Amino acid sequence: MAGSTITVKDNAGQLQAARDAKSPPELLGQLAASPDETVRRSVAVRRDCPPAALARLAEDRSSTVRYYVAQNRNCPPAALEVLARDPEDGVRRRVAGRPDCPPAALGTLAADSIPSIRLAVAGRLDCPPAALEMLRQDAEPKVRRVARQRR
Repeated sequence: MAGSTITVKDNAGQLQAARDAKSPPELLGQLAASPDETVRRSVAVRRDCPPAALARLAEDRSSTVRYYVAQNRNCPPAALEVLARDPEDGVRRRVAGRPDCPPAALGTLAADSIPSIRLAVAGRLDCPPAALEMLRQDAEPKVRRVARQRR
């Protein structure tokens, strides 16, 4: 099926295909470009969603879709780095809570405007040293305290 284009034209058919456990990865990749947000959300939550489709959805116009991408365990590290700069704090918070959050994303999140996100980064055992040092100087006392307790 490689190289072929699978088409499902109507929204109901796209939604059904996005939710069908038998839909091939190629189709999921195509459905990630659907104009229908519900279809894109249905693709983003799938455990078998191809990393390339998740990378595309990490830049989706819908914050709900991006949140589900941040939650998907197949999300590639580069997409997590994109999501660490997301305008929605709920998406960034979800990235900060991932055990597989890449160091570059943690570094970005250490400078986040939301104290609870910085606090989540400060409490991580895998917090990059440069980020941890920055958090030790944070404006928020609780963030500073947690970062300073980390040695």
